[in-house]
Amino acid sequence: MGASQILLIVLSVILIGVSIAVGIYMFNYQAYTANRQALIAELDIFRDKAVEYWRLPLSMAGAGQDPTKGTLQGLAGYLGFDLQESKNAPITTYYTYYSPNAEYHLTSFNGEELAIEALGTTTLLGNHPFVCMDYNLLSEEIS
Repeated sequence: MGASQILLIVLSVILIGVSIAVGIYMFNYQAYTANRQALIAELDIFRDKAVEYWRLPLSMAGAGQDPTKGTLQGLAGYLGFDLQESKNAPITTYYTYYSPNAEYHLTSFNGEELAIEALGTTTLLGNHPFVCMDYNLLSEEIS
């Protein structure tokens, strides 16, 4: 075998290896991005349900649009969150909800301000997607 043929084989192996590595990274990046978008969509659903709880009359176990009547426990029960230990977060106990896309934590609700955190299931370079939603029920501002 000539030196040029060996050089072509080595070059081909390197190019194939690089293209496989780039393909794997692109696939993982797409999965990570899709998981992050799913987290945002599910947080929108939780926000809508929190608005339902906020507007639900007191006689139907809602907050009745009164900031002093809405409780974290009441909202957690309405959303389907359970008080349990977290699998991934450093704090031991949260109101937690598990879905195929993420682990959700209802971190605070003071009657008008709502905060929910989501930690996704997929990884990209060792990082999980993390999304935090803060919503004000009075002004309807989201961040």
